[in-house]
Amino acid sequence: MKIDFRAANPIQTKIPKDYKQYKEAKDNVVIQSNTQPCKRTSRSDEQFRQIFMKTGIVTQASGSSYIEIEQTKLICSVHGPRATHKTELFETAKLNCELKYATFSVSGERADYVESTKEKDYGLIITQSIIGALRLEKYPKAVIDVYIMVLNDDGAVLEAAITAASMALADAGVEMYDMVASCSSVCLGDKVLLDPTHKEESLAQAGHVLVSKMPSLNEITQLLQTGELSYSNVVDGIDLCIDGCDKMYSIMRQSLVDSLQKKLEKKEQQLE
Repeated sequence: MKIDFRAANPIQTKIPKDYKQYKEAKDNVVIQSNTQPCKRTSRSDEQFRQIFMKTGIVTQASGSSYIEIEQTKLICSVHGPRATHKTELFETAKLNCELKYATFSVSGERADYVESTKEKDYGLIITQSIIGALRLEKYPKAVIDVYIMVLNDDGAVLEAAITAASMALADAGVEMYDMVASCSSVCLGDKVLLDPTHKEESLAQAGHVLVSKMPSLNEITQLLQTGELSYSNVVDGIDLCIDGCDKMYSIMRQSLVDSLQKKLEKKEQQLE
């Protein structure tokens, strides 16, 4: 005789019969968790996380770079300038930027293989940020492809991607007016936090400011604001990001110099 265990062991659930009541209670929990004050303990509000940069990671690419901002990690490769049949009618080179999240990059969820709207928007913002620093007229009928892979997302992904793309282009030998350094800040009430983490970015009341800058020429290539911010918060956020771009630029420059010295030492050893 077959026994139906479903009748003796009913499935326990905490969802009430009224779904609207369950949905409102769930939304209230999320709002309460996002409105808690955020206090930094390991660093000050105007301090970066630990940064590591390296170029020449991908040997098969024309240029590449790897950047770590503590737990935020991504790698960038540049292919080109190269001729294609699609750019035969262009007088200047065409720049293509593509950003992709690895399936394991976001904690708690799995990124999809299909390109999302967020990735398309980020690719467009990266293109707009660095295209003003490139001398594309030097490469007619050519295309430059920039591919960025996010390995781990712990906040400040977009500014790290812009910085990595600029370093990879410099490593590829593409003529540039200057490298582009990027920095972001988040505004929580009257506080402005530099280099926010993923937790700080996900707060409900947070407003974001992103600045991309060519420090040697003292020109801003990208200014992006999201969220509702007061005038004073916008000004403070922009000033903080501009100072952060100058500090980021010094790290980028030193990383490229160290990479070039290592390449020269290897060539000297090969000649000997």
